[in-house]
Amino acid sequence: MDWQKETKTSFFPESGPARLLLLLAILAAGLGVRLYNADAPPLDFYPVRQYRAAMLARDFYYESSPEAISGKVREEALAAKPKPLEPPITETIASLLYRAAGGEHLIIPRLMSILFWMIAGIFLYRLATEMISPDAGIVAASFFLFLPLGVAASRSFQPDPLMIMFLLGALYSVFRYYKTPSGYGLATACLFSALAILTKPTCVFPILSVFIAMRVPSKNFRNIIFGRDLLIFLAASILPSFIYYGYGIFFAGFLKSQAESSFVPALLTKTFYWKGWYYMATDAVGIYSFFISAIGILLIRSVWTKYFILGLLAGYVLFCLAFPYHIQNHLYYHLMLIPVVALCIGITASYILGSLSSTKGIWRL
Repeated sequence: MDWQKETKTSFFPESGPARLLLLLAILAAGLGVRLYNADAPPLDFYPVRQYRAAMLARDFYYESSPEAISGKVREEALAAKPKPLEPPITETIASLLYRAAGGEHLIIPRLMSILFWMIAGIFLYRLATEMISPDAGIVAASFFLFLPLGVAASRSFQPDPLMIMFLLGALYSVFRYYKTPSGYGLATACLFSALAILTKPTCVFPILSVFIAMRVPSKNFRNIIFGRDLLIFLAASILPSFIYYGYGIFFAGFLKSQAESSFVPALLTKTFYWKGWYYMATDAVGIYSFFISAIGILLIRSVWTKYFILGLLAGYVLFCLAFPYHIQNHLYYHLMLIPVVALCIGITASYILGSLSSTKGIWRL
């Protein structure tokens, strides 16, 4: 397989102090945008989901610290405890930080979500830089950090920022594994994939699609479908989620209604589903971003970049078909589209900036 980058020339510095300062400036600006009014109540982005998470975190905090509140208030709060829709990872961490901080402060989970998104941006930067070009790394990370939906979602007390962090960690690990196969690389990819899918099972589609798509250039059908590393990856990635969600759906029952409302195959035959999908997707990343990313797909030269991007797109489409109810009316269900579009825009930008790399003076500015 051809592991060559998309472009050989760079507009931005490829390394050194200037490159580091540019990256730090982007990260600092992305962080600053998110810290504005960070102590405001969680009413800015899907407040129902945010307050559900806040109630769970509060209940965990009261359970571990009974002395934090009066007995009557604690009893009433625990009686209203909602059932988790996903493993309450962020809520548990928030409750532990409440205990360390000595009280329930909703700014804590907001700062957690911001941190998760910033780490995800670093994973995306490394992926775009190593897979496409140094220019693509800068542009993709900038798009990811400053897209309005990404800014709003990264301040939300939901599992989605954590999911995006693990998703991008998994995608970067899969890329590294195929570039330099090793047992350690496979184990890292399995770990991030298992965490991503456990956090939100919707991640299973893009992760597995990319892992399988990267095997296609080998042209060995048996290896594509039955390769030993693929079987290990499937088992390690899916087993933890299968245990948790299988128990919640088929035994305990607290996830049964959620599962039934998510997969409604009859919606696939309805016009409003396809229109809703279109409007949600274009609202998520912007209609012009789609055009620019489509150009990027057409410009791909490297075989491995092509299959990686096509695997990501296939995973997103399969995910939208599997969750038709939420896809047409929940904007945050399209968050995994952001890194896909960011990478494709990075490809377009790498060619444009590469052609400008020899300019000087005012033209370079």
